[in-house]
Amino acid sequence: ALVDFLRQAMPAIRSGRSTLMEELTLLRRYATLVQRVDGGRGLCEVSAEAPPRDPPFAPLLLIPLVEALAGAGGRAGPVRLALRVQAAGAMLAFDVPAPGPPLDERWCQRLDRALRTTPDAAGARYDVGGAHALTLWLPLPPLPEETTDGH
Repeated sequence: ALVDFLRQAMPAIRSGRSTLMEELTLLRRYATLVQRVDGGRGLCEVSAEAPPRDPPFAPLLLIPLVEALAGAGGRAGPVRLALRVQAAGAMLAFDVPAPGPPLDERWCQRLDRALRTTPDAAGARYDVGGAHALTLWLPLPPLPEETTDGH
């Protein structure tokens, strides 16, 4: 499990770039590792509808974010993530098992910085509270332009 996790993490670590689906895969591998090491504790449950185009996402952000949300939930159960594709983008909703403030000001600043500095993620935003503990909206990348020779 550790080797699988590290193999998934290395490209983003080296390049500083990642995508949402790559980060969700990394999170799943990390959750498997945590479950094996931590006596069966379930860190998160991920339900993901694959977007037609994978949006850019800040590398190595989901793991500490889910850990923070799990801590805010008092470890009463796993954090639930649901990725849904919408007309203009993707919505990633996070739900925690226990009520309470999901993220502190430091985390909000970290999210602001990550969304502002992720290449090609203009228009990404988030909302803390409301229907979900945290909701991220990510624009889908534009379709690749066809070349002039029709390919």
